[in-house]
This record gives sequence, structure tokens and C-alpha cells, in this order.
Amino acid sequence: MSVHRVFAKIGACAVALWGLGSSQARADQLAGIVMSVDVGQGRFTLRERTTGRQFDIAVSPSTEMVSIGGRPLSLKGIKRGDGVGIELHNGIADEIVVNQAELIGVVERVDLDGRTLTVDERGTNRDIKVPLLRSTAVVTADGRLIDLADVTSGEAVRVRFSGEVATAIFVTVKPQELAGHVKSVAADLKSVVVTELDSKADVTIELTPKTHIVTSDGKTMESRQLKKGDGVAIAHEVSFASTIVVNPGPPR
Repeated sequence: MSVHRVFAKIGACAVALWGLGSSQARADQLAGIVMSVDVGQGRFTLRERTTGRQFDIAVSPSTEMVSIGGRPLSLKGIKRGDGVGIELHNGIADEIVVNQAELIGVVERVDLDGRTLTVDERGTNRDIKVPLLRSTAVVTADGRLIDLADVTSGEAVRVRFSGEVATAIFVTVKPQELAGHVKSVAADLKSVVVTELDSKADVTIELTPKTHIVTSDGKTMESRQLKKGDGVAIAHEVSFASTIVVNPGPPR
């Protein structure tokens, strides 16, 4: 695809992505948010921007994909939360322009020699291999620059992209144990924000079906019973809570 054609398509699809109503859109155009990606089957699920309907989008080897900045992409570079403008022909995506969202998840593997990071994408459990440049910034939650060698499996990350290459990685380095008070519980009950006692820092803790939650007197609890103000002591296995001991606060 030529540079001029890329930017012509970006202009056309950007209209669809940011403000084209359904009554204005051509029948062979769709715009919306990526909900899931199946690289093996060459497809992704799109939630249409104007109607909320979901569409199964087929991608062929001839489908041309670029980021909103004109960087080439493949299906493996598409992820949940990306905004997309699509031109279709006979039900197959002909051209796709992508407004790239940050990748949010947990580090599975770090390859120092190959300079890649494999991230378990939050919400889909899809493993995404992220290529890094020498110039890719790796930054902790408190703003410190660290080396890729300092990133370990299990740490929560947000990855910012230009095309399929990461330009910045934001890492939440978690202690193996922490004590504090529950600040909030996610609506999907898959994470909890805890204000640490010593540092007063807010730490997001991922919960899994294997997380064991008990009260201080040994009674088993469910994640839906956690509430703001509860005192907690948390043991980690990588970035996930393995055990949470709860000293329940007063009802709120």
C-alpha cells in the first residue's frame, strides 16, 4: 500500500471511528471496538460503535491493516480494546485502520536475547508476544526507569504501541506480601485495590479462582464479600493473590 493511499484510508476510516453515524455510513464499512481476537482462525469480534451489535470479522492474507499513524499491522497485532475502521468486500475485511489501545495484562515471559515480552492479556487470557526496541522505555508505577532485565513474570503491565512494536511499558512491581485496607473491588470481582499500610500506595491485586480468601478466624469468604475498609494481609504467587486474610471492617 502506498503512503498516499494509507493516509487516504486513514482519513476515511477515521471519520467512521470518531463520529460517523450509522445512517451516514456506507453498507461496506464498519467502525467499533475489538472485543476478542482468534489469530489461528483469522478472525476477530467487533462491537459496532453506533449500535452495540457484535460482528465476526474475517481477515484474509490480502487484508491490509495499518495503525492510525500509518504503521503496518498483522492480525496478531490487533488486541481487545482497539478501535477499528473496516472496509468489507463480500463479508471479508479488505482494509482495516486501527486506533491502538494499550495492552493491559500480566507478564508471562521475558526474553532478554530476543527483546520480547509475552503478556497474558487481561480479560481474554490470550498470550501476546510484544517486540521491544532498544529505545522502548520501561517505567515503574512511581515513574522510575528500569531495565527490561528487572521485569519479572507475574508483574502487571500496560504496553503502549506504535504498530506492533512497544514504545513504552508501564510496570506495577508488587511485593510478595502486603498489608493494608481495601479501597475498592472491581465490578467483575477479578481484582481489588488495596491501600498499603506503610507506603499508603494503592496497589491493584489480581484475583483468580485459586485465590483463597479467609477471615482472621479462619472462615472462608468469597470475593463478592470483600468491601471497602476491610483490613487485609495478602500473600502473592507472582502478581496474583494466593491467599487473602481478611479482618472485616464495619458495614458500609
